[in-house]
Amino acid sequence: MVASDDSISCSIKSLIDDSMKDTSQDIHVNVQDNNVFLSGCVNVLAEKFKAEEICKKVQGVKNIENDITISMDGNFSDKELTEVLNKNLRKCEHSEKINGITGKVNGGSALLLGEVDTIDDKKLAINEAAKTFGIKDVVNNINIGRAKI
Repeated sequence: MVASDDSISCSIKSLIDDSMKDTSQDIHVNVQDNNVFLSGCVNVLAEKFKAEEICKKVQGVKNIENDITISMDGNFSDKELTEVLNKNLRKCEHSEKINGITGKVNGGSALLLGEVDTIDDKKLAINEAAKTFGIKDVVNNINIGRAKI
């Protein structure tokens, strides 16, 4: 039995409300022929990714188009965003695993450079960058180093 558009929409909205309480009212869900269209605004890229991940968990979803935008309450220069990004990378709980990573912001997109030991560490760096306020996209140029002998 194929899930109806209404049931998919209700399931997604409920899951978003439960797990994204602060921004859930700013996310709009439209479902047509089991294809999900997300729109609205969130504060950080990680919230945009989270909304999409929620949709993937709902049975019957065929495709997801994520048009959620990242809003910024003020105007921050790329230099200021670069400083915040690098500070966040140094201060996060996984900083010892990603200490070889630096970021540079251009037009709201973060370019991550450097080397880590594992693919999991690479994912940690990308996820931490996505949590930085004002970052609209993360471009990954992180290398995975050779295993230590």
